[in-house]
Amino acid sequence: MPKGRMGISGSGPFSRIRLPDPGRPASSPEQQKLLELDAIRAELIDELTTRRPTALPMEEADQAWLEIIEAVGIYLGQSKRGLPPTAAQRDKTLERIKRAASKLEAEIDKAHVNVTDLLHKALRRRGGDLRELNKQLDAVTDPGPITEEVRQAKGRPDPYLEDLIRQLVRVWVRVVGKSPGKTGEDHYQGGRTSPFYRWSIRIAEVGIGKNLPRDLIDTIIELKRPDG
Repeated sequence: MPKGRMGISGSGPFSRIRLPDPGRPASSPEQQKLLELDAIRAELIDELTTRRPTALPMEEADQAWLEIIEAVGIYLGQSKRGLPPTAAQRDKTLERIKRAASKLEAEIDKAHVNVTDLLHKALRRRGGDLRELNKQLDAVTDPGPITEEVRQAKGRPDPYLEDLIRQLVRVWVRVVGKSPGKTGEDHYQGGRTSPFYRWSIRIAEVGIGKNLPRDLIDTIIELKRPDG
């Protein structure tokens, strides 16, 4: 596992696209993007190397590349599953779950004692517990909003893109030895960009098929330095 493995917070399924085995063709469009990114490895590592005060050892170069491929693979895998729901979509789903839990709770409560006894014994045989089930249903059907019980991350249009940029920033800082500069504004034809912006855009264009928003990069690096 690469040392700089990025963290994906939250529960639920986790998906990552990996490079196919050497000599094997891509089995999906996402794997093909990773193969195309892997094909320009030398270009991207050379960009890091030229910005270091010392030579980049082969082991460190390999480690950096593993982290870049992993970060892009995680983005491809997570985004393929679909973006997280908006706050409105989330609340609508939670409300449906609460209604379903209320109906189940009511059905259990009004069932004949022989039925509930049978259900209790069946759950025990399967490793469950009817009393614990009732407690869980009570928690779900509590009138208080579920979102008030758990701290919610600030909504972002594409949180996986932010995770990708943060991982690329970590690789850049560790290998180059300094924080990336901000992207800057368009002051002349073609615009003004930082070395990190050009490098990360190259990764994104090939690896995920889209550009990285300048304002998001500037937000992540906190505008700590003028553009390089």
